[in-house]
Amino acid sequence: MGWIDRFDNSRAPELDFRVLTPAAPLRPFVRYYWILKSHGPLRFTNDYLAPDGFEELIFSFAGHYRRSEIHADSRRDELLHGSYAVGCKSVGVHCLRLADIAMVGVKFWPNALHSLLGVRLDDMRNRPVPLRELNLAKLREMETRLYEARDEAAIKRLLDEMLTPADLASHASPLVDYSVRRIFEARGDISIDALLRDAGTHYRTAERAFQQRVGVSPKQLARVVRFKHAFTALSRRLPRARPPLCPTDFGYYDASHFTKDFRRFTGQSPAAFFRDHGALSTEIFRFCLDVDLCRLDAGSPAQAWSL
Repeated sequence: MGWIDRFDNSRAPELDFRVLTPAAPLRPFVRYYWILKSHGPLRFTNDYLAPDGFEELIFSFAGHYRRSEIHADSRRDELLHGSYAVGCKSVGVHCLRLADIAMVGVKFWPNALHSLLGVRLDDMRNRPVPLRELNLAKLREMETRLYEARDEAAIKRLLDEMLTPADLASHASPLVDYSVRRIFEARGDISIDALLRDAGTHYRTAERAFQQRVGVSPKQLARVVRFKHAFTALSRRLPRARPPLCPTDFGYYDASHFTKDFRRFTGQSPAAFFRDHGALSTEIFRFCLDVDLCRLDAGSPAQAWSL
């Protein structure tokens, strides 16, 4: 019996997450691995996923879901099934699960997926690209072996073996690596012009490198990371938002500046979004953001959340 068939039916969780820490040499390139399985009664609720700036490979072995990409007041819907890669996630999305699912994901730091795939990331920003379109033998082999893996430990060993630092750094840019690290360390609250002055380069040079290797400009990435932290802080305080969140603590000029970004990434004002919050599943986005913000290398190489 493989990992897809393994569930703790005594607890019968609707969603079962497991997060695995990559081997130490891979951590400059890979944020973490994750496993998602679902079974039991299907709950037709949208899960909101905030933009996080990361890139992903997602190997999907069962089911499908509807993905709604948010662009301020408009959305773009698509049905997803099968495995795919997605570039820098710089927009919010709603995901509606339409069947039981079984997935393995690899979340990359910006600049790594470009090296692995050998394609421009601005061509696949926010866009799920099926693995069959990428037509890479290594990814096809990885998909087959992951499907056959016995358990979570075997999945981690396989990913640690097949994702090598050499592959993930083959087309890396030291300028992009340095800038990405500074942006994430500052939680997006950073002057990109000052950062690039420190790096001794012009903005246009950095922008071209970012568009090719990350898919967004350095200012866009900083905007996403800044919103991610502000959004997470606000969602943790609700429903008892006392004291209220101060947007200037996260690098926003004022409340209207934060509200503008909030509408851009969620399609709603903060008041409207959290008024409708009862109709949304909050567990997945809190899980994803909490894991993104914690230090996975500080504890066990495997952590599980049953939701």
